Amino acid sequence: MKLRNTPVFFVTTFIVFFAGQLKAANLSGTYSIPGTVAGNTVNNLTQLATLLNASTVNGTVIFEFSSSYTSAAESYPIIFIGYSGTGNVVIRPDASVSTALNTSGSPASNALVDLSGVKNITFDGRPGGAGSAAKWQFQNTASSGSYPAFVFI
Repeated sequence: MKLRNTPVFFVTTFIVFFAGQLKAANLSGTYSIPGTVAGNTVNNLTQLATLLNASTVNGTVIFEFSSSYTSAAESYPIIFIGYSGTGNVVIRPDASVSTALNTSGSPASNALVDLSGVKNITFDGRPGGAGSAAKWQFQNTASSGSYPAFVFI
């Protein structure tokens, strides 16, 4: 019985994995999230990480999250593995954000965001990258153990 169910699991996993793939892109400029990035719908950090992991970045690319961002659809841990190119990525709240964005979740035995081995990605909590007020909070709410919001290795 166990073997009979195994192929179904693999088929299901295969379909879900490829259904969630975003098209690789050459990125430059500033993008609003939620929004469209190089023909891809990007509504959260999970989708942004998937896109960046398959894309090329030249120059400085800025992703500004609006006040309509919610972490409800995030899939933890959010794993950034890097991108092609020599550019820099900045992820921050949009200049109009006045109430802090909140990325909160309870991943099992993990950090919320994994940046292991990634270079040139900056999370800037200041709206529009200006001022000194942080308007983005990351909170790991896992009840068992003590896990960080970010991991850097």
